[in-house]
Amino acid sequence: MNGNAKRTESNMSAIPIPAAILRPEIEEAAETMSGLLREQAKYIGRVVGLVRDRHRARGAGDLAECQSCLELEKEAMLDFVLVERERIALLRQIGQELGHRRPSSLRIAELIFHVSPELRDELLDVREELRDQAEELERLRSLSSQLEHHTVGRVTLFLSPDVPSSKSSQWIEPGAASPRSRDLPSDRRRRP
Repeated sequence: MNGNAKRTESNMSAIPIPAAILRPEIEEAAETMSGLLREQAKYIGRVVGLVRDRHRARGAGDLAECQSCLELEKEAMLDFVLVERERIALLRQIGQELGHRRPSSLRIAELIFHVSPELRDELLDVREELRDQAEELERLRSLSSQLEHHTVGRVTLFLSPDVPSSKSSQWIEPGAASPRSRDLPSDRRRRP
């Protein structure tokens, strides 16, 4: 393959599309698709912002704000799912029009060869925006998972029966029966 035959998506707008390939019904459906993708990007952007707010509220110990953020996240995700249903139906329609072997799995990278250069650029831009948002959401969810892991570790530490209680200054020696284990039958007590 020579250097001229190899093309990347970043320079797609320079590739002319013969007028015979451009079909008005595909162009119109792809414009609608672009609008649906923009709408999804709006909802995902909202979710990303709410997840950030929830992390801040958790750090501040504001449980009411955390709960409020969770409720708003659910609403935004429901809106996203409703638009996703529309997008999948439209994608299936476009895929069938193009004769794609699996119409509902048509990718933007495939669709851009059947639309005008302006719409191609728009579709690539919105795809990139969605990818960035997905990466940010994944990063925030990973952070959330790490915070939860550390929080559970701290809870375990503070609830351990071998650590002095905050309400009692009495130290329980390791291996000694804790108040709870004294009430258990002798065969169920912790062994040192």
